[in-house]
Amino acid sequence: MAKEIILGFGIALTIAALIHFGIKTLYPAPEWQRYQIKDYFSEYQQADENQQRDLAQTRAELNRKFLKDKAAWSESYFYWAVPVALVTLLVAGMVRNAAVSAGLIGGALISLIGAYARYWSEITSGIKFLSLCLVLVVLLLLSYDKLVGLFDDGEDGAEENKRVRGRKGSG
Repeated sequence: MAKEIILGFGIALTIAALIHFGIKTLYPAPEWQRYQIKDYFSEYQQADENQQRDLAQTRAELNRKFLKDKAAWSESYFYWAVPVALVTLLVAGMVRNAAVSAGLIGGALISLIGAYARYWSEITSGIKFLSLCLVLVVLLLLSYDKLVGLFDDGEDGAEENKRVRGRKGSG
Protein backbone atom coordinates (compact mmCIF):
# COMPACT_ATOMS: atom_id res chain seq x y z
CA MET A 1 0.00 0.00 0.00
CA ALA A 2 2.81 2.43 0.85
CA LYS A 3 4.44 1.70 -2.49
CA GLU A 4 1.25 2.66 -4.33
CA ILE A 5 0.88 5.90 -2.37
CA ILE A 6 4.46 6.93 -3.04
CA LEU A 7 4.13 5.92 -6.70
CA GLY A 8 0.92 7.95 -7.06
CA PHE A 9 2.49 10.96 -5.36
CA GLY A 10 5.58 10.73 -7.57
CA ILE A 11 3.47 10.48 -10.72
CA ALA A 12 1.38 13.46 -9.60
CA LEU A 13 4.43 15.67 -9.11
CA THR A 14 6.00 14.48 -12.35
CA ILE A 15 2.82 15.08 -14.38
CA ALA A 16 2.43 18.58 -12.91
CA ALA A 17 6.06 19.39 -13.72
CA LEU A 18 5.74 17.92 -17.24
CA ILE A 19 2.69 20.07 -17.97
CA HIS A 20 4.34 23.18 -16.54
CA PHE A 21 7.69 22.78 -18.27
CA GLY A 22 6.08 21.55 -21.47
CA ILE A 23 4.13 24.79 -21.71
CA LYS A 24 7.18 26.86 -20.81
CA THR A 25 9.20 25.04 -23.48
CA LEU A 26 6.62 25.55 -26.21
CA TYR A 27 5.75 29.08 -25.08
CA PRO A 28 8.57 30.61 -22.98
CA ALA A 29 7.70 33.13 -20.31
CA PRO A 30 9.03 36.67 -20.70
CA GLU A 31 12.36 37.09 -18.90
CA TRP A 32 12.57 40.08 -16.57
CA GLN A 33 16.24 40.67 -17.42
CA ARG A 34 15.37 41.38 -21.07
CA TYR A 35 13.23 44.31 -19.96
CA GLN A 36 15.95 46.03 -17.98
CA ILE A 37 18.50 48.69 -18.89
CA LYS A 38 21.99 47.27 -18.46
CA ASP A 39 23.92 49.09 -15.71
CA TYR A 40 20.90 51.33 -15.08
CA PHE A 41 22.03 52.64 -11.69
CA SER A 42 25.56 53.49 -12.74
CA GLU A 43 24.25 55.20 -15.91
CA TYR A 44 21.66 57.06 -13.86
CA GLN A 45 24.25 58.34 -11.38
CA GLN A 46 26.53 59.57 -14.18
CA ALA A 47 23.73 61.21 -16.20
CA ASP A 48 22.61 64.82 -16.09
CA GLU A 49 19.04 65.71 -15.07
CA ASN A 50 17.53 65.34 -18.59
CA GLN A 51 19.26 62.02 -19.18
CA GLN A 52 18.10 60.78 -15.75
CA ARG A 53 14.51 61.66 -16.62
CA ASP A 54 14.85 59.85 -19.99
CA LEU A 55 16.41 56.80 -18.32
CA ALA A 56 13.66 56.70 -15.69
CA GLN A 57 10.99 57.01 -18.39
CA THR A 58 12.56 54.26 -20.50
CA ARG A 59 12.83 52.04 -17.42
CA ALA A 60 9.17 52.63 -16.56
CA GLU A 61 8.12 51.82 -20.15
CA LEU A 62 10.15 48.63 -20.12
CA ASN A 63 8.58 47.60 -16.79
CA ARG A 64 5.06 48.27 -18.16
CA LYS A 65 5.87 46.22 -21.27
CA PHE A 66 7.18 43.38 -19.10
CA LEU A 67 4.00 43.36 -16.99
CA LYS A 68 1.85 43.40 -20.14
CA ASP A 69 3.84 40.57 -21.74
CA LYS A 70 3.79 38.59 -18.50
CA ALA A 71 0.00 38.95 -18.25
CA ALA A 72 -0.36 37.77 -21.87
CA TRP A 73 1.89 34.80 -21.13
CA SER A 74 -0.13 33.93 -18.01
CA GLU A 75 -3.30 33.98 -20.08
CA SER A 76 -1.74 31.64 -22.65
CA TYR A 77 -0.46 29.41 -19.85
CA PHE A 78 -4.02 29.13 -18.52
CA TYR A 79 -5.46 28.30 -21.94
CA TRP A 80 -2.81 25.61 -22.46
CA ALA A 81 -2.77 24.10 -18.96
CA VAL A 82 -6.51 23.65 -18.46
CA PRO A 83 -7.15 21.55 -21.60
CA VAL A 84 -3.98 19.50 -21.06
CA ALA A 85 -5.00 18.85 -17.44
CA LEU A 86 -8.53 17.87 -18.55
CA VAL A 87 -7.11 15.41 -21.08
CA THR A 88 -4.85 14.03 -18.34
CA LEU A 89 -7.91 13.52 -16.14
CA LEU A 90 -9.68 11.68 -18.96
CA VAL A 91 -6.64 9.46 -19.50
CA ALA A 92 -6.57 8.77 -15.75
CA GLY A 93 -10.11 7.45 -16.05
CA MET A 94 -8.97 4.85 -18.56
CA VAL A 95 -6.03 3.60 -16.50
CA ARG A 96 -6.85 0.54 -14.43
CA ASN A 97 -3.87 0.75 -12.07
CA ALA A 98 -5.08 2.70 -9.03
CA ALA A 99 -1.70 4.24 -8.15
CA VAL A 100 -1.07 5.43 -11.71
CA SER A 101 -4.63 6.71 -12.09
CA ALA A 102 -4.41 8.57 -8.77
CA GLY A 103 -1.06 10.03 -9.76
CA LEU A 104 -2.44 11.27 -13.08
CA ILE A 105 -5.44 12.79 -11.31
CA GLY A 106 -3.20 14.44 -8.72
CA GLY A 107 -0.86 15.86 -11.35
CA ALA A 108 -3.78 17.22 -13.36
CA LEU A 109 -5.27 18.84 -10.27
CA ILE A 110 -1.94 20.42 -9.30
CA SER A 111 -1.68 21.78 -12.85
CA LEU A 112 -5.21 23.16 -12.71
CA ILE A 113 -4.55 24.85 -9.38
CA GLY A 114 -1.39 26.40 -10.80
CA ALA A 115 -3.17 27.62 -13.93
CA TYR A 116 -6.04 29.14 -11.98
CA ALA A 117 -3.74 30.70 -9.37
CA ARG A 118 -1.54 32.24 -12.06
CA TYR A 119 -4.41 33.88 -13.94
CA TRP A 120 -7.47 33.93 -11.59
CA SER A 121 -7.73 37.72 -11.24
CA GLU A 122 -7.70 38.17 -15.03
CA ILE A 123 -10.17 35.43 -15.99
CA THR A 124 -13.72 36.58 -16.73
CA SER A 125 -16.50 35.11 -14.62
CA GLY A 126 -17.83 33.27 -17.67
CA ILE A 127 -14.51 31.54 -18.36
CA LYS A 128 -14.15 30.66 -14.67
CA PHE A 129 -17.65 29.20 -14.63
CA LEU A 130 -17.32 27.21 -17.86
CA SER A 131 -13.87 25.85 -17.16
CA LEU A 132 -14.76 24.89 -13.58
CA CYS A 133 -17.93 23.18 -14.87
CA LEU A 134 -15.80 21.15 -17.29
CA VAL A 135 -13.42 20.17 -14.50
CA LEU A 136 -16.32 19.18 -12.26
CA VAL A 137 -17.99 17.08 -14.98
CA VAL A 138 -14.75 15.22 -15.67
CA LEU A 139 -14.14 14.64 -11.95
CA LEU A 140 -17.70 13.36 -11.49
CA LEU A 141 -17.23 11.01 -14.44
CA LEU A 142 -14.05 9.73 -12.84
CA SER A 143 -15.74 9.22 -9.48
CA TYR A 144 -18.36 6.95 -11.06
CA ASP A 145 -15.88 4.95 -13.12
CA LYS A 146 -17.81 5.83 -16.27
CA LEU A 147 -14.74 6.25 -18.44
CA VAL A 148 -13.45 2.73 -17.93
CA GLY A 149 -16.83 1.33 -18.99
CA LEU A 150 -17.02 3.61 -22.03
CA PHE A 151 -13.75 2.36 -23.44
CA ASP A 152 -14.17 -1.35 -22.77
CA ASP A 153 -14.34 -3.21 -26.04
CA GLY A 154 -14.27 -6.78 -24.89
CA GLU A 155 -16.02 -9.19 -22.57
CA ASP A 156 -13.03 -9.31 -20.22
CA GLY A 157 -13.31 -5.60 -19.45
CA ALA A 158 -17.07 -5.80 -18.95
CA GLU A 159 -16.66 -8.79 -16.62
CA GLU A 160 -13.95 -6.96 -14.68
CA ASN A 161 -16.22 -3.93 -14.29
CA LYS A 162 -19.08 -6.12 -12.99
CA ARG A 163 -16.74 -7.83 -10.55
CA VAL A 164 -15.35 -4.50 -9.27
CA ARG A 165 -18.83 -2.93 -8.99
CA GLY A 166 -20.08 -6.04 -7.19
CA ARG A 167 -17.24 -5.72 -4.67
CA LYS A 168 -18.03 -2.03 -4.11
CA GLY A 169 -21.69 -2.81 -3.46
CA SER A 170 -20.99 -5.69 -1.08
CA GLY A 171 -18.74 -3.67 1.24
